[in-house]
Amino acid sequence: MIFTDASFGVFIVVLFGLYWSLRRYLTVQNLLVLTASYLFYAWWDWRFLILLILTSFTTWITALPIGAASAHPVTVTAGDSAIVAVRRPDNRAKRWAQALMISNIVLNIGILVIFKYFNFFGENLIRIFNLFGLGLDWFTLRVLLPVGISFYTFQAISYSVDCYRGVIRPEKNPLTFFTYIAFFPQLVAGPIERASQLIPQLARRRVFSRPMAVDGMRMILYGLFKKICVADMIAPIVDGFYVDNVFTPLVVFKITVLFSIQMYCDFSAYSEIARGVAAIFGVRLMANFRVPYFSRNIIEFWGRWHISLMLWFRDYIYIPLGGSRCPVGRQIFNILAVFFLSGLWHGAGRNFVVWGLLWGVIYVTGRFLLGLQRVKESIESKDLWRIILTYGVVASCLYIFRSSHWGEMFALVKGGWFVGCFFLLAALAGWLATGVRSAIWRLVGRLIFAAGGILWVRGQVYAVRDNLWEIFGWVWVPCAVWVLIIEWRNRAEEHPMARVPATAWKRYGMYLLFFLLIVLTNNTNEGFIYFRF
Repeated sequence: MIFTDASFGVFIVVLFGLYWSLRRYLTVQNLLVLTASYLFYAWWDWRFLILLILTSFTTWITALPIGAASAHPVTVTAGDSAIVAVRRPDNRAKRWAQALMISNIVLNIGILVIFKYFNFFGENLIRIFNLFGLGLDWFTLRVLLPVGISFYTFQAISYSVDCYRGVIRPEKNPLTFFTYIAFFPQLVAGPIERASQLIPQLARRRVFSRPMAVDGMRMILYGLFKKICVADMIAPIVDGFYVDNVFTPLVVFKITVLFSIQMYCDFSAYSEIARGVAAIFGVRLMANFRVPYFSRNIIEFWGRWHISLMLWFRDYIYIPLGGSRCPVGRQIFNILAVFFLSGLWHGAGRNFVVWGLLWGVIYVTGRFLLGLQRVKESIESKDLWRIILTYGVVASCLYIFRSSHWGEMFALVKGGWFVGCFFLLAALAGWLATGVRSAIWRLVGRLIFAAGGILWVRGQVYAVRDNLWEIFGWVWVPCAVWVLIIEWRNRAEEHPMARVPATAWKRYGMYLLFFLLIVLTNNTNEGFIYFRF
């Protein structure tokens, strides 16, 4: 069951009615959510539900003694005043808590490695032995990847660590905790929620809020539009390039641009639908994307892309390694380690490892050699040239992310001159259009932009002129432009649909057009791209 299935729509409608009819009975309501979450997950493959329950149980049961043995604030009453102090455990209890935390982390990481990385490491070990003329008979497990295992495993690990650090108290109610791990809107593709944010919402009665529900419905509608009308329409085009297996500089450029649009519109759509579904049930999830393609440098990009994952790596990998509180050489190592693990987290493949290491080198270069920092002021049109350059770097790295073997990766090196020249010229046009004072040069820049767009669309229509349906399939072009306009107008908001037209007929006309495009578009039933991670 995925968000774009009709069965999911029926599932939500039935659950919504039962959920709010039980709003006076918190325990029964949470039991309903947990049951629905397990049903949602078992719809993929009921056998993997065992792993989800195992992770939930081991994390919950070990966190209870971990929290009891860890430092946490306590309130001491002295007369009429209350003093908040920190209870310090003895060394023996602390070592016991640390051992429990590590054992639970090892168990969960072990499950993740077996199901996600066993074949990858085994096959590469065989290749290493073969290089030295040594044969190795390696037994590999042919297992399916449990959907969402990376997401709920990281969520469980963060809970154990936070309990050990005393950041949160362990949740004693197993129903609340199991619901936190399995909460279906964000179960299989994030965002990776912290216990300190989600558990308190699940532990108290929810009150139906019409503005929150309306906001949620907007996010769902917009997410479905991005997924079905843009990402799913681009996916067959990108896949076709890989089937043809001809990687000329022009093809590499097309893949670079198209896959970057597909990736963003697919993954951000899931996060927006997830947040919207949670909102209609009275639960707020964190924003996972904040218009990342409008970033003005690569440092800012990683503060806007897959926010929950990067915050997780910051808090549980980067800072424990020393973070920025150590010499520059160690900081560089810490950054490279984070990006290497980020690449490996995305999948068991050489392309993901190369993508992670490449981003590590780019990030280190930008931070320590170019002195780039997160830009705090609001995004303006004058930043267009920097936005284009940053997008060019991001899109080129996503080409590596999509590649399946070395030949496809090296095609970027061979065709990189074409990609680089395009984005440099586009950045120059952007600077002319927005950055110079002369009205004549601004006009020249805008004309270059307009001409480039017209030539691109004309070239694609010409390429498929003999197939009318395929030409109609290029409806994703105006849809993608519409997404661009919506997100530019809402670039400072909590989500792209936070601000809508105030006039009722414009607002409902926009909703109706979204709905018609979703219904009329040829649904290719493309699964969400992040389900594979």
